[in-house]
Amino acid sequence: MRKVLVPYDGSKPAFRALEYVQSRINRGEKLYVEILLVQPVIAPVDLVAMGAVSGWRDDERDAILCKPAFVTLVRKIDAKTTTQYGDPAERIVEFARKKHCREVVMGTRGVGRLKGIMLGSVATKVVQLINVPVTLVK
Repeated sequence: MRKVLVPYDGSKPAFRALEYVQSRINRGEKLYVEILLVQPVIAPVDLVAMGAVSGWRDDERDAILCKPAFVTLVRKIDAKTTTQYGDPAERIVEFARKKHCREVVMGTRGVGRLKGIMLGSVATKVVQLINVPVTLVK
């Protein structure tokens, strides 16, 4: 079974990437799907307790991952969801290597060529850093 990583941030393109993987499964491909949510590292400040930060983070995680968790259950996709913290592109690349993913399928927001060059994008960085095929879904 081929292991595919789908980075998921709750956006429409990320969901379309998951649907793309589903379409491949429907055509008979045997895929195991790793769904990865990468959240930013948030340092507590004097006015905000660490418990409040982690409570917010847990609520945010649950809100983002409820849709792919439901979809994979209903559509009987062999999948696992994981949450990590840090720079999204770096975590995606590290996770794919550690879990021996053979491919990454990810959404891209399509911010435009000039803006993408100036700001950089997670997808661009992943493509540059990873050594497995990457499929970008708009």
